[in-house]
Amino acid sequence: MKNWSNARHVFGAAAILSFGLAACSPSDVAQDSEPVTAAPATEQAIAEQATDERAYFEQLLSSPFQGTGSASDTPVDFEAAFEDLPEGVSIETGAVSTVDQSGATRVEDFAIIYDLDGTGVGIQADEVLFYGFDPDAVPDRIRGTNLDASVKVADRIELRGVKSIGMDAVSKMFVDQYVDAIDDLAGIDDEIVADLNALDVFTYNFQMETLLLDGFVLEPFVYAKMEDDVEGLSEGPDGDERFALQMVGAFMRAFSMDALAYRDVTVDYQIRDSDIEMSMDMTLGLAGLRDYNRGDLAYSGSWDTVFSGAMPMPADPIEETAMRMVPMTGGVEFSAMSGMRLSRAFEALANWELPSKDETDFLSLGVWELTNYTMDMADKSLFKAERISFDSDFHWLLPTKFDLALVDTGYNVGNLVQVMTQELGEEIAPGFGPEQLAKGLAIAEQYGFDCLCGDYALALAWDEGTGDVTYKETSRFADAFNGRNTADLGFVTPAIIAGLVDADDAEAQFEQAAKEAFEFRSLEVTMTDTGGLTNLFEMLHAIGEAFPEQEGMAILAYNDAAQLRSLAVNSVIGMKPMIRQQAPMADPWMDAVASFLEEGGTLTLAAQPALPINAELIESLDAEGFEPEPEELVEIFGLTVTHTK
Repeated sequence: MKNWSNARHVFGAAAILSFGLAACSPSDVAQDSEPVTAAPATEQAIAEQATDERAYFEQLLSSPFQGTGSASDTPVDFEAAFEDLPEGVSIETGAVSTVDQSGATRVEDFAIIYDLDGTGVGIQADEVLFYGFDPDAVPDRIRGTNLDASVKVADRIELRGVKSIGMDAVSKMFVDQYVDAIDDLAGIDDEIVADLNALDVFTYNFQMETLLLDGFVLEPFVYAKMEDDVEGLSEGPDGDERFALQMVGAFMRAFSMDALAYRDVTVDYQIRDSDIEMSMDMTLGLAGLRDYNRGDLAYSGSWDTVFSGAMPMPADPIEETAMRMVPMTGGVEFSAMSGMRLSRAFEALANWELPSKDETDFLSLGVWELTNYTMDMADKSLFKAERISFDSDFHWLLPTKFDLALVDTGYNVGNLVQVMTQELGEEIAPGFGPEQLAKGLAIAEQYGFDCLCGDYALALAWDEGTGDVTYKETSRFADAFNGRNTADLGFVTPAIIAGLVDADDAEAQFEQAAKEAFEFRSLEVTMTDTGGLTNLFEMLHAIGEAFPEQEGMAILAYNDAAQLRSLAVNSVIGMKPMIRQQAPMADPWMDAVASFLEEGGTLTLAAQPALPINAELIESLDAEGFEPEPEELVEIFGLTVTHTK
């Protein structure tokens, strides 16, 4: 196998150019709550799956575990089981007993603690129940005596009353490491380093009501060791970097679980920098994942996440040291990921090898969903998203599909400007203070231009059989405009590009293949007025009337909306003689733009050549000594600008 670094140039160029051209379930849960496993295809299907999955995790957390026949009358001897833990790691237990009927080992006041430079960090639980627990599984793995085996750790582990220990020390360690890393990489200014070192995470805690882990299995911990290297395997990143990446792959493949679920989680932290403090609290109602198998994951979801905090801002724009806290709130109703397949990718990373190019269905990032995400500051909505979704496909390591959808999503620009000006005490322009700003924003809101929001969908597809690249983009800006853009291109197939990885002159062959396969077939860009033009000119006139004393407002104040619209139309028509000198064929284009401004409707710019624009056509024209005039280029590309009512 070739190593990862040998192929990075070809793979990177191929992936960027290809898109750049186009711009096992827990057995103890009742059958009626089995989760939906089919990949969701519609918004309704996604919502139905979310409902089913939530019921699944809620029942998993609330249903008593009946055991699997491996119950014991004798509790686990934790002291003996974990006597060989690494230095600095310890397990603390209170009373240990056996639960009647289920035979679970019940441990009170359980804690796992690591000594971090004299500070104990870890987690503790008021109570932990171990069902079918193998006390040797984890210690053997730590000692390296079962690295090649699959060993079930427990049928179920259930923790109640979970709390963090000493996490502020962990946060401080991460901050210190971050500062050291960026200083080594960029050699940042000493003053900036001092400021970063002054950060003090003085509170960081989390707790949860219940955490449940079902069917936890330790899988083989395998990776290609340097001493077992094959030719070329040591090339690329240095030993430490390579080893760290390999450990990520090996670790993610080193365990499986039927399910993980937790509920009623709270997290809070505070950061202090000199006299400035920032705080944030977060609560999460329910979360879980199921069927994780060495990097493949059937489903992961979370529900009812809410956060609140306070951001420091200057109380006085001149005296910046005087700070006041501005409230910040938000949340996510639901987020999920389903159908992720990364097991083979983690295996390849652990072994520091490229997968076979015949393994075309190598990985999947799954389907990602998020609904009802909000972020507010100073009691004003800044961002919201009713729904965001993402999906993709791959051929080998090359992305062949990219779908993104945003529904009722975007920023309230008016509120953002208002918060930044009022809370920071800044002025947009001299004599245009908070009162004037509020007045102007009220007008923008009245006519629907205070929010950069709406719907957006992007679909990119690279056909595995033909290499064709298709692009489609649709959008809705508030209730003002709709847009639709499409493109159709010819390109190299993913299989051809994958095959070039082994070539000695891969970059040259890639350039030649792309030259031979590329075709420009069509491009269309459209804008449809859904009331935006009328509202735009009405808003401009209203702004002129509201601020007649401001520079440049006279023309807006003394012309009503209809007159302003006529001025815009006449301005376009008046530009025709100037543009005609450079592009005589552009008269109908300018007429189409003027008609769109005057009447609304749809404005379309299209490039639809009679013959695809490709290397063969360009070379034939070059051979003829063709030096096209603008009109001839327009004809070759089939350029048109049209207006339809």
